[in-house]
Amino acid sequence: MCRAHRGWHTRGAHAVRVALTVGRHVPDAAPALIAAVLLREAPGYVDIDVVSERVAVRCGVDTLIALWLLHGEETIADLFRHDLDAAACRLTALRSDIAAVLAADMTVRIDAILSGARQARNARVYWAQRRGFLLTVPYLRALLAATSDRLPEGLAGELDRLIRQLRRAVVTAIQPSVWPRR
Repeated sequence: MCRAHRGWHTRGAHAVRVALTVGRHVPDAAPALIAAVLLREAPGYVDIDVVSERVAVRCGVDTLIALWLLHGEETIADLFRHDLDAAACRLTALRSDIAAVLAADMTVRIDAILSGARQARNARVYWAQRRGFLLTVPYLRALLAATSDRLPEGLAGELDRLIRQLRRAVVTAIQPSVWPRR
């Protein structure tokens, strides 16, 4: 398998789960939005002009616009680490459909990570290996706070529940073991 496509099957499965989550919570989502959700995990963003032209011709300009909006808004998490105010402003200005996709993406990611934690032999090691993801938890809370009024109620509730489960799982995993004295 070539390097550009290595790991694509898992990213592709993730994209399908996100699309299904969006469809469940936003049944009237535009087909162009769902296409963008599926395309954003595809390999081949090496030549932006070629990708843009192909997507516009094969899927339509609306799909291309949604794809680039999703790609651009994924950078908010990085911005959040360096400039809280700018990140909060971008989150507040998100279109509701883009906010729903980002929230759906986070619910799928958190659910997968929590599932992995439940299956892990050693929770401390598991969470230590996911330090990068754990550093995004404040961003997840900010995403929910800034967009919950524009998200479908069920999606906002699901994201809130998963963020709370994530926090509990991490706190439980890092608690020092208490051994009874003999």
